[in-house]
Amino acid sequence: FMLMGKVIEHTATESMFVTPARQETADYIEGRYG
Repeated sequence: FMLMGKVIEHTATESMFVTPARQETADYIEGRYG
């Protein structure tokens, strides 16, 4: 997952969508922005 041109989270797809490690990733997945 990239945010503002920087890699924020790099992991297996299922893992990122089920249990994101970073709040920024969770916010994006939940549609808070993007």
